[in-house]
Amino acid sequence: MYNKSTQTKKKIIKATVELLKSKDTTEITIRDIASITKIGVGLINYHFQSKENMISAAIESYMEEQSRKLDIETEELQLSATEKLKLKFMSYGELLAESPRLNRLAVVNSLTGDKPDSCVNGLLKGCLPIMRSIYHGKEDSELCIILLQVVSALQMAFLRNNELSNLIEIDFFDDEDREYYVEELINNLYQSQRRNTQYL
Repeated sequence: MYNKSTQTKKKIIKATVELLKSKDTTEITIRDIASITKIGVGLINYHFQSKENMISAAIESYMEEQSRKLDIETEELQLSATEKLKLKFMSYGELLAESPRLNRLAVVNSLTGDKPDSCVNGLLKGCLPIMRSIYHGKEDSELCIILLQVVSALQMAFLRNNELSNLIEIDFFDDEDREYYVEELINNLYQSQRRNTQYL
């Protein structure tokens, strides 16, 4: 019983995620999901109680999946700490750009919702060891604040791409522009640390 129930929920969530990539939440109905999955409307309502709960579960599942994609192991790579950070944040930028409609919904949901963003949390967790090697002696809470500045700058660039294009002529959805933007963010972060240590 448990396995069948779990499989049913996963099937519903997967179909919802796929629809969210091409449709706004207002365009999706439980009947759409029932038609795609061949699962009855009553059973979908039993599992999720409402369309909003179903969409919320789909977004959460999607973000957890994206978090696993960001779990790049950089320890074996022969890169400097700043290069490792660039790799992590470039991967996050690519992830945002690959499915703009769904990621816009996920980012806005994480910024305004009450549930933690598993994708950003995974990114922070993966970056902390790298940050410790750059910022010797800083507390993890201080390092998270620094990392969140970079995350926020990337999310802003993603959500407000038109303004970014007009302001500094960078298109977040252009691979080269996005790479340049991430590189500048990480370089500024590293240069700031070097300036701070010179004055100690």
